[in-house]
Amino acid sequence: MTPNAQLSGQLKRSVNCSAAADCYATPNKRRYGLNLALHQATIKKEIVMQVNSVFQTTTATPINKGGNNLPPSKTEKAVEPQKTTPLRDLAQTIDPTNMSRNEARAMANALMKSGDADLSSVFFSHSVVLIPTGNGTFRNPTESDPIMNEKFNMFDAIRGNIEFNKSKGLSNENNLSALSFLEKFEIMGGSPKIDTHA
Repeated sequence: MTPNAQLSGQLKRSVNCSAAADCYATPNKRRYGLNLALHQATIKKEIVMQVNSVFQTTTATPINKGGNNLPPSKTEKAVEPQKTTPLRDLAQTIDPTNMSRNEARAMANALMKSGDADLSSVFFSHSVVLIPTGNGTFRNPTESDPIMNEKFNMFDAIRGNIEFNKSKGLSNENNLSALSFLEKFEIMGGSPKIDTHA
């Protein structure tokens, strides 16, 4: 029996009513019964279609044969190259006991980008210098100016700031944080990168 024939049979049965119950005595009641039967038949048909579509779309999942049974999305993430931070990269090339003003500025920029403005300001202050022009005025230096590449010990420079601030009764919170950071930075520079691909 086709679905249309089943639907037609259901409609006929729902419209027939017994004389005793007088369930469809008026045209409005007959129309209501017809609409209800049509609605119920439509719902049944949709359910059958949904069940059939579920069974038709089910497919077998291939088994990954090999040493790694993780889904492809998990294995792809595991082989991503190690991401290094700008600070780690700088730590590999900058020696805090023998660094230039350009390197201090590079550290300040990296700290600012990482969101640490207080630490950044300490290192930036050691990169700032004014160059006399000879007629009583000064100019900001460029990266190529010799003074920007002169080497100094950043530990000593920060300790000098701490002593100066103590003598003037000023806060040393940022300088102490910078000194602590610089010790970690030096250790980071001495530690080799871990190769995750080995």
